[in-house]
Amino acid sequence: MNANLNNLLSTRLWTVWNRVPSTDRVVKSIRDDLKVFAAHSAGELRRRLPEIQSESKVFSTKSTSVDNLRISYSTVAIASIALERATGLRLYDEQLLGAFWVARRAIVEMKTGEGKSAVAVAAAIACCLQGRQVHIATTNAYLAERDAKLFANAFSELGLTVGLVAETADESANRAAYQSDVVFGPGYQFGFDYLRDQLQLRRAAAMGLGHETLERLVGGEPAKRLLQQRGRQVVIIDEADSVLIDEAATPLILSGGEAETDEAQVREAFQKAHQVAASLVPDRDFQLDRQRESLTMTGTGLEVVSQALANSGHLRLVRPWKKYVENAVRAIHCLRLDEHYVINDQEIQIVDQQTGRIFADRSWQDGLHEAVAIKEELEPPEHGLTQARITRQRYFQKYDALSGLTGTATALAREFEAVFGAQVKVIPTHQPNQRHVLNPRFFDSVSNKLSAIARMAVERSKRGQPVLIGTRTIADSRRVAFTIQELGRMPVVLNGCQDDCEAEIVARAGIAGQVTIATNMAGRGTDIKLDPAARENGGLHVIASEPNDSRRVDEQLFGRCARQGDPGSAQLFVSAEDELLTRFSPATSQRLRQIKVPHGESNDRLEREIRLAQHNSERQQLLRRQLLMKQDLSLDKVRQAIFG
Repeated sequence: MNANLNNLLSTRLWTVWNRVPSTDRVVKSIRDDLKVFAAHSAGELRRRLPEIQSESKVFSTKSTSVDNLRISYSTVAIASIALERATGLRLYDEQLLGAFWVARRAIVEMKTGEGKSAVAVAAAIACCLQGRQVHIATTNAYLAERDAKLFANAFSELGLTVGLVAETADESANRAAYQSDVVFGPGYQFGFDYLRDQLQLRRAAAMGLGHETLERLVGGEPAKRLLQQRGRQVVIIDEADSVLIDEAATPLILSGGEAETDEAQVREAFQKAHQVAASLVPDRDFQLDRQRESLTMTGTGLEVVSQALANSGHLRLVRPWKKYVENAVRAIHCLRLDEHYVINDQEIQIVDQQTGRIFADRSWQDGLHEAVAIKEELEPPEHGLTQARITRQRYFQKYDALSGLTGTATALAREFEAVFGAQVKVIPTHQPNQRHVLNPRFFDSVSNKLSAIARMAVERSKRGQPVLIGTRTIADSRRVAFTIQELGRMPVVLNGCQDDCEAEIVARAGIAGQVTIATNMAGRGTDIKLDPAARENGGLHVIASEPNDSRRVDEQLFGRCARQGDPGSAQLFVSAEDELLTRFSPATSQRLRQIKVPHGESNDRLEREIRLAQHNSERQQLLRRQLLMKQDLSLDKVRQAIFG
């Protein structure tokens, strides 16, 4: 048996055309290795790992040499065996292909329902077998904890250790988790822990410690005991488009230290700014560009702001007075309750605009969060000063190797390669896709649109078809639910905080006749399985209640149905009042407002206008990401000059 294994690892003959492996060649090679390794016990495989790791270190992970490919085939095969033995899950050919490319620094596009979580784990095992530590970054803490528990035995089958980093854990617990072979956690947690480590290093540098001393001693303790992360070798990102692109416009900011000033002084300054902002007249005192999300004070407005400060006596300010007023204007005119934020326990909690999730631990910076609290007549939170920050893209660039998976990567291929050096590989579906996408429907108002959505949902539900309605805002989800209830149906509404309960609810969305309402990305990562009656009645029907800023988000929502060859259908509803149109296609919005027919539905086909508006929105988001990257690079130069 060992002779066969040695032959596999050392003497297999390869031809030149293996250097750029075809899909068939990759799958066949892995399957050939599976036949050899399947006869080995877990103990035998563990004994062979040092030899595999020794060979792996000889070859660069960027190389396409035949030896490097041979290592990739072998390690993916071993990973597949470990998964099957530990979980009973046997990877099909498309999953093996996905794991191969993820292990080789690619962003893999696999449609929803194709088993991306198992592919990420197989790729992580393959990388660990090659002697590299792996971080698996998810979109939220729930998915990280779920997958760490679900696949822990697959890693232990090969003697590999698993760690989980969490927001609620103390630093010592996270520090211990980072010593594991593979570490699960939400993407932002890895970034925040990196920032905390940088603060430790800066404190040591401020003490005048040199690099050699710093390696041995940081703040009086061994560095490995004080710093959390032991390095950044390989990161595998689940839902890579969400983590690397959609969230990239929101930098990771670490606040702390002493509060800016005492509570009474904080409230006085923000209250005065709110009063001034409420007195300003749009277009006369300030200009709001909703497409670029920019605010410009006019000369008249600046005079009002300056005079207000002069008449206010002594205000304790920690930022320019103009910034206080601008924040108050944004709070009044741009940020809306149950869309951009909710109020829980008398606190402002931000709603993520890409996922619809509520984040109790996030806050707007530079006084904006306090301005929103004052607007809602709440006590402003005590935020410390900004201690460290980094863009998400800049953080993930710091890994030696980056790869990931998502259902929508093709449209971002150029950015993935330019920013992260990762190519996009598209994996075919395991079964033919049977999704039926209906033509969009267009309406003159939100009320007419939501009424039509409710009628369709109830009609399909009565026929025994399950319905999933995706809304952009929490407020819209409540309005749709109320309308459906008036028609005699009781829908299930999700609240935007993913946990075990939500995952269970989303999983039940495939029951015949069930109507589920959720923000667009609720339950992402949870499989919706159809019961027999639902399958017979056409499968899950997905309704997008509003076009999103990015076409990819619409596609992700539609991907909730017709998974793994199941039947399913999807349809988009649009109104003149939808934010995408009012911001990026006002002419189309005006055209829809002029409809003069019952129920306000247009017969026009406006798909081209919607796609153009989404293209313009995506362009604005790209420019914002590029600007943040440039700012971060400039800050890096400053940090280098100060701290070395």
